[in-house]
Amino acid sequence: MKTGFFAKTVKQFSSLEEKIEAVGWNTGNIVFTNSIINLLECEIVSEDAEEETLSNFDQFITTELIWLRENVQPWLSLTKQLEKAGDKPLVPISIGLQSKYFKKDFCLHPEIISILKGMEEKTCFAVRGIYTYDILYKNGIRNMEVIGCPSLYQIPLYQNSFDFLKDYKYGKAVSNFRTFDTDLTEKEYKVLKYISKNCDGFVEQTFDYIQNINGSDSEIDKWIEDSKSIYFDVDTWLLNSKKYNFSIGSRFHGNVMAILSGVPALFLAIDSRTKEMTNFFDLPSLEFEDFDEYRTMEYYRDSTNYDNFIKKYNYNTQNFISYLSKCNINISEKYKEKFSNFLLK
Repeated sequence: MKTGFFAKTVKQFSSLEEKIEAVGWNTGNIVFTNSIINLLECEIVSEDAEEETLSNFDQFITTELIWLRENVQPWLSLTKQLEKAGDKPLVPISIGLQSKYFKKDFCLHPEIISILKGMEEKTCFAVRGIYTYDILYKNGIRNMEVIGCPSLYQIPLYQNSFDFLKDYKYGKAVSNFRTFDTDLTEKEYKVLKYISKNCDGFVEQTFDYIQNINGSDSEIDKWIEDSKSIYFDVDTWLLNSKKYNFSIGSRFHGNVMAILSGVPALFLAIDSRTKEMTNFFDLPSLEFEDFDEYRTMEYYRDSTNYDNFIKKYNYNTQNFISYLSKCNINISEKYKEKFSNFLLK
């Protein structure tokens, strides 16, 4: 089957405003999009494509459901892609709920439930983790598999083995944080203060101004302004990540990019989204509220252990490939070769 992928790409010479729009106001989305393109045999299709183009495909992939919010009605991009797909399968990779905590009574809008039930009649859903799976199951969805996030399955494309996660020494650290769209809690302020004192770089993924409980903190503001990097292409992001020896923060894709570049990362679990994926992959993580600002960065580096992640990696990847096969989606030849060689090391 020929598979199309509804995705926006960043044009190199477009304006800053156009680039921000293309990444959906979060540069982490380019990591996710890039993983689909790298791992799968698919072609990018505009959601504005005409029928002449759409007719060349047997099914389509969508990433519109990776941030499924509570009680939200169907939005324009989702409905447009559903319309463009028509009677053909629209494969969601991978569905995830946006919840601060693992809210057991997370409420999906009735129209969203109706759309999901219609979609599952034609294809199997990829879902982020057990929490998302359970909530969807309670709402009558059955045709789905837990696969985590495709971005982490890219490691064999960038590294030859897991040696970089086994033997390492602390040096320069890079950090990331959450979206600065609401006031910082007291704990968040302390962690951000710690980061500004102990990290050599800061990766910003969104475009909000910092708001905190203590008013404007010029010291932190200045450090972030002087230290931050915002990337609109994966290659530059990977290259610059190699300057560091350790990554720490609550941005899932910010830490994934560090890992892909050969840099171990400690995930600070700030919401169910991050926790759901660190649980699934058995990634080294720390509850945000348990972060001790009196510990040294070297301590956090030394306590970051990837043994369980490595033990599960082959199984998780094979499970992901099996899911794709169920959806009649082939993995790319390049990934097939790299993954095969990677497992031999």
